[in-house]
Amino acid sequence: MSVSKLFSYLPFKKEDKSGDAISLWYSVRMTIALKSIFTLSLLIWAQLGLALSSDQDKPIRIQADAATVDDKKGITIYSGNVSIDQGSLLITADTVKVIMSKQEVLQIIASMLPQSKELAHYEQESDKKKGLVSADAKMITYFLQEERIHLAGNAKLNQTGDIFSGDLLHYDLKKGIVELKGGHKKRVNIVLKPK
Repeated sequence: MSVSKLFSYLPFKKEDKSGDAISLWYSVRMTIALKSIFTLSLLIWAQLGLALSSDQDKPIRIQADAATVDDKKGITIYSGNVSIDQGSLLITADTVKVIMSKQEVLQIIASMLPQSKELAHYEQESDKKKGLVSADAKMITYFLQEERIHLAGNAKLNQTGDIFSGDLLHYDLKKGIVELKGGHKKRVNIVLKPK
């Protein structure tokens, strides 16, 4: 199923004063934007050898209760039991917000509602057959241009068997640095798998 076909199943609201329906041009533009979002996401993980290169050739499936597209601000918000998958990539959250500027994705934010006991989730198989890479937190933020990932609220990163957890986790993909911070009376935990 193509990404453009997926749009036909989602109840879109366009933040536009004219009140016009979403045009074919707009649907094509959103299709291109979504493809670039997930291609960039896969490229980030591929740089680390953490993503299956074959995932890029798989169809992107997006499911949500609703989507709001604000073309002027460059913001798209998927809300309500959001599930995004492409090959071995899976992202689940209450809300996924995509922030763009000049046709370029700046941030992807997957988050849970404050009252939810669940965590936003990211997972993907490693290209090097080392296993699953997964991240869980109340909020997962990808800063694409800076090549950083921030996990906030019960943050946990399982990187092919090595587990990092704390209240906040900042991962600099360029430098390969993981920075952890504990929360109120909570310490950081690191479990390293023997090589």
